[in-house]
Amino acid sequence: MDISSEKKNLRKKIRRLIESMPEKKRTEESDECCQKITGSSDFKNADAVLCYMATENEINTDMICTRAIREKKILALPKTIPGTNLMDFHVIDEKINLEKQISTGMWGIREPLPSLPRFTTEKILGQKKSGGKILALIPGVAFTKEGTRLGHGKGFYDIYLEKLIESCKEKKIGLTLTGICFSTQIFEILPKDSHDVIMDNVVFSLREPD
Repeated sequence: MDISSEKKNLRKKIRRLIESMPEKKRTEESDECCQKITGSSDFKNADAVLCYMATENEINTDMICTRAIREKKILALPKTIPGTNLMDFHVIDEKINLEKQISTGMWGIREPLPSLPRFTTEKILGQKKSGGKILALIPGVAFTKEGTRLGHGKGFYDIYLEKLIESCKEKKIGLTLTGICFSTQIFEILPKDSHDVIMDNVVFSLREPD
């Protein structure tokens, strides 16, 4: 079986595993992961947090978004570009209620309004020519503890992250890529292509099964 077919079969298997999780367990694991993130030095030291609006099959990150806004960090959320496999992150206005800046995009996913400013690495530089830190929280279908990520197969994150990594290197901006997922999404080994972006770390629940 080739890598593409293997990934496709895994996505179906993992989707069934997540859908079988009780709602209470999803909530508990989401809360645990969010507390780990907001209590981490990566979050505390970040000038900007790139997060996402969760579907029911992903860790709910609303708590992280609220905390980032409260702590006056730059918060940016992803929006896909229709008809392409590209996306941009848009900066949330801290002075406006978050839900008023969100609309429903492709596949029913909550996304920032397109009128919000696009996030660029220059946003955290200000008058500086280099420096600053970005924490990027990345969802996925599955992860290994070592950082291999299985996405949904559309390439949105891999394409965006490659450009972000290059821009951060050029401007000497610290970038931490953190995968975030339910415990059932952690695997020992995952199929990997050469273009797959590896996470710096992965946060998941260590809660024992009921």
